[in-house]
Amino acid sequence: MYSDLKVAENAAKKTSSLAVLYTCLHTALRLTHPTMPFLTEELWHRLPGAVTLTAPTTDRKACGSIAVAAYPKPVPQHTHTHTHARAHTGLTACARVRRLSTPRGRAQRPSMR
Repeated sequence: MYSDLKVAENAAKKTSSLAVLYTCLHTALRLTHPTMPFLTEELWHRLPGAVTLTAPTTDRKACGSIAVAAYPKPVPQHTHTHTHARAHTGLTACARVRRLSTPRGRAQRPSMR
């Protein structure tokens, strides 16, 4: 009886883990498709949930081609403002250190514009 409960619990964990993995893979493939279209198209067809469709759709299971799949949108609940603020502080500190490390009397590197 205990072992049956454990098997059912492990199956539920496995199903949940695979769903998260497939969601992450589908999102990562849609994000990288503009830079690597042939590779992402091939991998897209090898993942579960791909059927043939020609119309653009947001449903990842209904897209037969990654080219007609909707581009991922940001999820507001997954935004970490504290982390963004810390990253901005770090980038600002790096820019200041680079400015200080430029030898005095020597012009800054010209802009690429």
